[in-house]
Amino acid sequence: MPHFTPPDHPAPLSGRAANRFESLLARLGRLSARRLALLAACVAMLLTLPALWSGFAQDDYFFLTIFKGDAALEALDLSPLESFSFFKGDPDAREAMMNRGYLPWWTAEGWKVNFCRPLSSLSHWVDYLAFGPNAFAMHLHSLLLYGLLVAIVALLYRRFTCAPAAAGLAALFFAADSGHAIPAAWLAMRNALLAVLFGLLVLWLHDAWRRAGRWWPRGPMAIACLVLSLLSAEAGIATGAYLFAYALFLDPAVDRDTPRIRAWTRSIAALLPYLAVVVVWRLAYSALGYGTEGSGLYLDPVGDAPDFLRHLPERMLILLMGLLAAPDATLWSLAPAAAGHILLGCAALMFVLFLWLAAPALRSRPEARFLLLGAVLSIVPACATLPMDRNLMFASFGGLGIVALAIADGLARPGARCVLAMLLVLAHGVLAPIGLLAGTQQLAVMNRILTGSNPSIPGDLKPGTRLVAMNTPTDLLGTSLPVYRAYHGQPIPDHWWWLYAGVADVAVTRSGAQSLTLRPDGPFVPATWALVFRHPESQPFRAGDTVNLQGLTVTVLEAGEDGRPREVRFDFDAPLEDASLHFLYWDRGAYHAFTPPPLGERTTVAGPRLRNLVQVGLGWTPR
Repeated sequence: MPHFTPPDHPAPLSGRAANRFESLLARLGRLSARRLALLAACVAMLLTLPALWSGFAQDDYFFLTIFKGDAALEALDLSPLESFSFFKGDPDAREAMMNRGYLPWWTAEGWKVNFCRPLSSLSHWVDYLAFGPNAFAMHLHSLLLYGLLVAIVALLYRRFTCAPAAAGLAALFFAADSGHAIPAAWLAMRNALLAVLFGLLVLWLHDAWRRAGRWWPRGPMAIACLVLSLLSAEAGIATGAYLFAYALFLDPAVDRDTPRIRAWTRSIAALLPYLAVVVVWRLAYSALGYGTEGSGLYLDPVGDAPDFLRHLPERMLILLMGLLAAPDATLWSLAPAAAGHILLGCAALMFVLFLWLAAPALRSRPEARFLLLGAVLSIVPACATLPMDRNLMFASFGGLGIVALAIADGLARPGARCVLAMLLVLAHGVLAPIGLLAGTQQLAVMNRILTGSNPSIPGDLKPGTRLVAMNTPTDLLGTSLPVYRAYHGQPIPDHWWWLYAGVADVAVTRSGAQSLTLRPDGPFVPATWALVFRHPESQPFRAGDTVNLQGLTVTVLEAGEDGRPREVRFDFDAPLEDASLHFLYWDRGAYHAFTPPPLGERTTVAGPRLRNLVQVGLGWTPR
């Protein structure tokens, strides 16, 4: 058998791939800053182009109904500049909205989700005044904002790093990040684009002021941009993360000839005007009644400080995993407890490996330390809600910047660092663009479930009709459907109650002539999204608790130690056969008529199956 002699010094596959990628990096490094910005903006808008045809979804209909001035939401008393004031906490309005189906019966007392985003509201209102209910034009506005944001990010990367190739790579990563799909494609999340856009302009103007050594006019312009960022979304507070990181690592006052403490004192003192703006904003925010209360989905970092700090470590780890590698942080929110612990362990391991890969860049490059610290600190405000990649717009500026610097350094080092760098290239250069392109259709999928459910609601509702939905796949579908009908001028019943939200099977017992008792396989107020209307830890249900509505009394018969009901009786003010009561259940993408069982008997309402939800979302008709 002939002896095979391998060629001298064969290049491994990873080495050849790394060499090709280094060639691409070199080309990016030779682009001028303006050409890089234009390239990145074009890539961003090309990948998000399908969003132009995704239409409206969920909160968009809430905004449109307000702009239209429909009487259906008059109990909320909202102006066009308050379209993000979903509920201000008025107890009278709460009862009215629970009776009309806009809120579930388990909505917490004192419940409030009232965001101060007048600039974002104004942008939507101007769209409506200019284009009417033209979703295509509104999405074009959002995509142009996204392209502008990406261009500014590309210019900032070039401004802050001495490695043009890594700056180019970071710009392309930012343009194609899958976590940007929802902010770019969902009209209701334009607030994130505006907040980050103005926040990064603050950073640019602050850097220009510190380099020139003259506060006027860049300092006042930076302060104005900070105000605009905060009035776009609460996420604008994350601007401070990058200003603080800049003061520590990039401020011209921090040089080798000046003692470190004295230099930091000067650079941090330059941040006092911004701190004053944030303090005034927060005081006004609270005084005017903005904020959230009673919700398990949203935590106020100040008002709910103990809960916020308790959830902070695990949420930060998961968000860092979604930012620096994969998968989307939303998976952790939806995963069972055991899988969630595994994901947390993976997130911790991933972060340690990334720090090992980035260590050479962090030691030698102050801009690397600036980007990493800014990213980590900017994640803190995002921990006020469930971990989702869509809330990482601010963090992605620093996160993808340090990823690009770590990759550029890792490719030059043989062995494990080069392999790890190429895995990050795969995640951010191949998988992320695919995820961004596919992610632009997430809202269209959700909208198909909403619009597909609507035609099954009777269109000839007689005065006095009361709809009773035995189940709905999610509470967000339940609350969105009345708003959708109101916007389209379709009849809404005098009362609309949905008894259970979730995907579990529900045992329904006829416990009286006018009563139904429901016992789902899982608890009422299931984890994750249903928590938007109540936080069982702060307002737990106990056996014997009642909720009194107009024509319906809800009694909790059994509750778990977690504060979630297990069995609930619903007592109506009329026999269940009364003509005013119209019972429905949700299955296979639509509502169907439901006939209550005979007295003392039980029936089961099957929970929506995941495959059916997927089929409906994709536009297929499930059998």
